[in-house]
This record gives sequence, C-alpha cells and structure tokens, in this order.
Amino acid sequence: MKMMRLMLPCLVVALLLSGCRAQYRANAKVLVETKGTKPSQATIDAEIQAIRDIASAFVSADWSCNVQHYSDTSLIGVSVTTPDPETSASQCNQIIRKYVNTTNAPVTRRIVEDAAIPKKRIR
Repeated sequence: MKMMRLMLPCLVVALLLSGCRAQYRANAKVLVETKGTKPSQATIDAEIQAIRDIASAFVSADWSCNVQHYSDTSLIGVSVTTPDPETSASQCNQIIRKYVNTTNAPVTRRIVEDAAIPKKRIR
C-alpha cells in the first residue's frame, strides 16, 4: 500500500509532463488579389478554406496549422506549430507554396513572407 502511495504522485507528474513538450510556431503570409483589387470576404473565406484543405494533407498528431485573415487587407496568415522548429518552418512553407501554385482564376496568390525557422519556443 505504501508503494502505491509513492507511485501515484510520480505517475501524475509523468502524465502532466508528457503533455508539456516544447512547441515552435512558424508564420508565413500570402497576398490574395482578384484582378489587382481587394477580394470580397466570400473570396477570402474560400481561400482560407483552400489553405486548410491543403494543410489537412500534412496533418500529424503532434502539430497544428492555423489560418487567419488580417482584417481590412488582402493578407492571409498561416502558422504551423510542431515540436521541432525546422519542421514548423518546412511544413508551413510547403503548405503556402502548394497553395500559391493552385490555379483558380481570377484569384492571384503571392507569398509576401516565407516562414522562418523559429528561434524561441512558444511553450
């Protein structure tokens, strides 16, 4: 019984620490235009969904992807979070490159900021 009392706190600490792995976030930005003009919100929403669909092909249990529209602009931000800084940047850049190479006239897409390898972990 005494052994069980000692093991339980150790087990709880081990379980808590296993969920505290370091995480690194890499960010990139893409500009979306429709014939040189700012796209409608419906177009932006469709483009965000297209990026999410592409990102879903890269899904892994230990990483996440976030896509956001910067209000009142034609910019879409993509961030990828993984336990490894190089993987975060690599996956983010692969997603945005695949996205900008998708043809969908009259929408044009351009990378304005590649994902750099993050220097600091976010947690």
